[in-house]
Amino acid sequence: MPRGAGHPGPSHSPAPRRVAVAARFALPGFLEATLITITHTHADGTLADGTTMGDGAGDILTANGFRWMRSLEMWGIANSRDQAARRRRIHRAADQLRAAGFGVETSIDDTPRDYETVQRAQHERLEGRRSAIADRSQRLASTSDALLRRSDALVGDIPMGQPSKPGKRGQWLNRSKQNAAAALIRAGELGHEANRQAERVRASVDREESRKSAEVIARRVVRLEAELRTIERSLNGEGMWDGKPASGLHAEELAVQRQVIDIQLAGDRRVLEEASAAGAFGQWTKQNLHPGDLLRIKGDWRKLVRPNPKSVSVDTGYSWVDRYGYEQITSVRCPHQASGDEGKPS
Repeated sequence: MPRGAGHPGPSHSPAPRRVAVAARFALPGFLEATLITITHTHADGTLADGTTMGDGAGDILTANGFRWMRSLEMWGIANSRDQAARRRRIHRAADQLRAAGFGVETSIDDTPRDYETVQRAQHERLEGRRSAIADRSQRLASTSDALLRRSDALVGDIPMGQPSKPGKRGQWLNRSKQNAAAALIRAGELGHEANRQAERVRASVDREESRKSAEVIARRVVRLEAELRTIERSLNGEGMWDGKPASGLHAEELAVQRQVIDIQLAGDRRVLEEASAAGAFGQWTKQNLHPGDLLRIKGDWRKLVRPNPKSVSVDTGYSWVDRYGYEQITSVRCPHQASGDEGKPS
């Protein structure tokens, strides 16, 4: 019988894989564009949903400042919560995605949230992260303890100093020693990682507490005031290279960001006023300090060289001086006054 006789050739009986591929392309809507939704709210930030692995949208989003949010399982812009939507970036990404054949919908809700809501949401997010890290630390510590017990069990029946003998018994002893050593090393690695994760939790708590201190809030107020002045200059066209005020999407973004900063400034100033009323902040100024005073800054006593409008210059013992903000002063000793007039620590 000639070769190939008795069964149809490739043109008569397509391979099963090619049949499946053809059926896939024949599905209704397969060739329709994938719909990607880019949204922005002050509660969730800027997110892009609707992508699939390997569809090519990730490269476009990455080029426009998006990154993969593993916890949310979608693309997003980092640090975009409670901030003005980056309209130019969002629209540029949407245009490039449409040019690549994707369907894109955008939705922007730029309504700022009040100060208390923002602070509460930040605390809840930090608590959630700390809880997840603490759980991981506990799992690592439990696994490390289990490996230590296994290592002890593997060599617990081997007499100390007993040499390995030839034969199956000796081979078993050697394997037990090797497995015990590997388990011990792995237990040490996991224990170290568990301690590192626990330290991350403690550091997160310390950072959150430091952000609530009056001196940190005062520095944040100064920074936000500078940002607000920059926004005002951009909206008015002052200091711009072409002398023209911001317009279009840029102007919309700056206007919303100005609202966000105004809300943050009002809340921070209210906190500073409460701290000042309690005597924990704002008692030292250029008017009640003079050269020669001893200032307690960061736990050390420093001699004041001169008070400045927003900072103090203190002696270092060398040819230069160090500068600190008034909010960093916790106590003052004035050699011109009686010891009973010494400033109280805040």
